[in-house]
Amino acid sequence: MFWETINKAENLLGIPTEDKINKFHSDNNKESLLEITKTLISYLTANCNDLSALTKSFFSPNIYSNSVSESYYYPQVTGRICNYRIRPKNDYYLNNNKTIPRPDNPKGPDATGQEINFSLIGGNNIDSIIRPPIIDLNFEIWGSHERTNFKNLFYDYKNLIIEFITNIDIEFFTSCIFNRIENYRGSNIAKKLELYFQEDDDDENNFQLVFPIYKNTKLESIVKVFIIYSILYDMTFDYKRSKTNTQKLIRYYQKLFK
Repeated sequence: MFWETINKAENLLGIPTEDKINKFHSDNNKESLLEITKTLISYLTANCNDLSALTKSFFSPNIYSNSVSESYYYPQVTGRICNYRIRPKNDYYLNNNKTIPRPDNPKGPDATGQEINFSLIGGNNIDSIIRPPIIDLNFEIWGSHERTNFKNLFYDYKNLIIEFITNIDIEFFTSCIFNRIENYRGSNIAKKLELYFQEDDDDENNFQLVFPIYKNTKLESIVKVFIIYSILYDMTFDYKRSKTNTQKLIRYYQKLFK
């Protein structure tokens, strides 16, 4: 699972030099590149559907009941080639006075508020540095409403959230630069989230938890990260502190760690 997609990307596109990248992108090769990209998105989608089914069987078939999954691609050789993501259904945006995102709304924003996404990143060989293709597995918050929800979730259940995110090998990224985070030299994700939420404002209202998947990444690690992302995603939905949410988060914790 997933290494099939990575291997297919390497087989079809190789690890191209800059000259080969330009050749792939030439007018003469546009149709073949599009067909290759469609093949890769079909592999990625199949892998992601299998993982989603596994998570539903572990927790509940309703864990993504408020969501849709969608695939989209960029006909290019390197950088982000294709994406699979889980995001809220369109009525979520209407109910929260938000604009429906692309691609359902061609004039809408890229921001979905909250999502779990898989991005196939094409490899390259530039300046004698070989970068093989990988897949980034991301939990992303991109919206003021969702940032507030996650911030409240983080502080209301800090010990539990820290337990979740420190049990996986992930990275933390923001769109804007924050001195508190830049000046922190450690790698503790929980500490970075604390520093981030000490900022009252984020012009982009955006952060990502990123887990890179390589050819040799164990399936067990991928499943664990995806399950934890799914818990964070589910709990962020229109979050309010309540007895019901407390019980749900504890059930998730017990299911995963007990």
